[in-house]
Amino acid sequence: MYDRQRGKPKLNGTALTTSLCLPGGRWVPHDLRRTGATLMGELGVHSDVIKKCLNHTEENKVTRIYQRAIRQEEQMAAWQLLGERLDLLTHPKAGGKVRVLRLA
Repeated sequence: MYDRQRGKPKLNGTALTTSLCLPGGRWVPHDLRRTGATLMGELGVHSDVIKKCLNHTEENKVTRIYQRAIRQEEQMAAWQLLGERLDLLTHPKAGGKVRVLRLA
């Protein structure tokens, strides 16, 4: 990934050295996780479901042992919401006129 953000060629590297460059500078995969989690939260997804989507381990040992629900339907709904929001934000016709609404 870093070879595609270098902006200059490297021996035995890709020729596409600017294909992942963004105006804000260098980014890492963790930035995508953080942004996805933030957007899910802004869309009204419960924090417990966001943690499941990110595959986080429960910090509380007792909770981790006794509460093993997968919450698959809620995770699927969360990913669907995120996908729809990203589609809306990247749609060419949006033209910067996207209004963020929270779900009740």
